[in-house]
Amino acid sequence: EQGRVIELGSHQELMSAGGRYRTMFDLQASRFEASADEEGIDYDVLA
Repeated sequence: EQGRVIELGSHQELMSAGGRYRTMFDLQASRFEASADEEGIDYDVLA
């Protein structure tokens, strides 16, 4: 927030807290999934 740290923790802690980190992570993940869908990529097959 304006160059200041607003949340601290491990990935798991920040995801569990449900704050801004979680919001940003979920937004990025949804855009990644949408891009893969548009390109016809099935990442489950690649795993």
